[in-house]
Amino acid sequence: MKQEINRFTPYPNCPSGEYWAAFCNSEVTKYPKGWKEIISFLILNEDKKTPRLNNKGEPYYSTIICNQSKGSNPKSKVSKIKKAILTKEEYDPIDIHLGLPTIETFYKRILKVKVCPKSNNKNFITHIQRPRDNQWECIEGEFEGKYTIIK
Repeated sequence: MKQEINRFTPYPNCPSGEYWAAFCNSEVTKYPKGWKEIISFLILNEDKKTPRLNNKGEPYYSTIICNQSKGSNPKSKVSKIKKAILTKEEYDPIDIHLGLPTIETFYKRILKVKVCPKSNNKNFITHIQRPRDNQWECIEGEFEGKYTIIK
């Protein structure tokens, strides 16, 4: 029987730069302007086997904040991230337009990311290097819907 993991909810503490990262968690959280999906990555050393640590011995993390998605909208940021993470063997030009694997499929996947400053002096992942062709993909997008204030 496989042991279940109680996944951490890390906060972004990584400086700007390009890093190897392991996809570690996806969690839906309530924000003032609706529900957001927080996709978290553990930042790794160049050996891709050990976490990159700060001067206090704590691991670096970075995140991507998305609007909550059931995974059925091909224009969602979550879908854009999943497409970027697909390997050469998983990528099919027809299948990616029919549906994508669940987000849990990608846990512990190691890939290269760009961490950049965005708002409130916090750094977030803005680009993912696609494993299938090593091209950088910008995962930022424009929200086309309407904001709903949750009370």
